[in-house]
Amino acid sequence: MRKTDKQEILQVINDYMQGNYRADEVLLKSVFHEKAVIHGFFDSELKLSDPDSYIREITGPTSMELNKCSYKLAVEHLYIQGDIASVTVTETGFLGKYRLVDCFHLIKVDGLWSVIARLFTTY
Repeated sequence: MRKTDKQEILQVINDYMQGNYRADEVLLKSVFHEKAVIHGFFDSELKLSDPDSYIREITGPTSMELNKCSYKLAVEHLYIQGDIASVTVTETGFLGKYRLVDCFHLIKVDGLWSVIARLFTTY
């Protein structure tokens, strides 16, 4: 049975969360479109980045899994229109102590959903 767009989008978001938690470079790379951007504020510092830079940072020496962080992600909003989608999530326990709001913009290309932009802030 073919998954619905909503199911496929939620799988991308879940893969993002699992990739973060396990510091899984391959899984995280699968989430982002090759031209994706990642912009936002982390601890009040402006970060203008791309997936490769983000993945290098998050897949450093230890993972949240190995550190037994209580990391959770909750979908607050999901909107789909054709081949584009917007998902807002909250993350708690990121790197063991941070809370974030993420606004993901996704695009469906050749039948596959991926993140084209991530806008975030810690709070």
